Amino acid sequence: MKHYLIYLPGLGDKLTLRFQKLPILLWPYLHGIRAEMFDMAWVDDGGFEKRMTELDRRIESITHAGYTVSLIGASAGASAALVGYERNKSRIHAVVTLCGALGPSNSIGQTVYKVNPRFEEAMLRLPAAVQSLAPDDLRRILNAYAKQDSVLGEEHTVLAGAQYLRLPIKGHMLGVAYGLLIGVRTFVAFVRKLPEKSVV
Repeated sequence: MKHYLIYLPGLGDKLTLRFQKLPILLWPYLHGIRAEMFDMAWVDDGGFEKRMTELDRRIESITHAGYTVSLIGASAGASAALVGYERNKSRIHAVVTLCGALGPSNSIGQTVYKVNPRFEEAMLRLPAAVQSLAPDDLRRILNAYAKQDSVLGEEHTVLAGAQYLRLPIKGHMLGVAYGLLIGVRTFVAFVRKLPEKSVV
């Protein structure tokens, strides 16, 4: 299989996104795997569904090019990754949630949602998306979380039924940085060891 990773970042300004994009540009050279960042544009009030449809099309395009697609979602991006997984189960090989905001929706303050309207919609859709995943689907999710997350709290970053990876680092942003720079080796190994999905 030729693997391709789509990285969905969390909230942040242009500088934060630039920081997250730099390691991803190096993944093909350091880890031998194609990758790109798909910006969710959380502050845009154009609608979460519109952006998810664009993600669906990108997944379809990469699949048609002969690649096996997996998603990595960090922080807020984890909610979009899981919704995207539910929408494209036949095309998505694996998912990694990195210090992911996994709910419930009221665990996030309204101030955050006011600035990032697409994030609120993602969190509201998340429970139904996760509930629709079968046990075999959940086992294709690697749930990576920091050993101490003062932003979200461990209870809001763990997904029942997934495979767990507790990162040896404290802090939300440090956890994301660790995942992109060091933990990615484990993420890539997880993606590669999973068997190809059966075509029904």
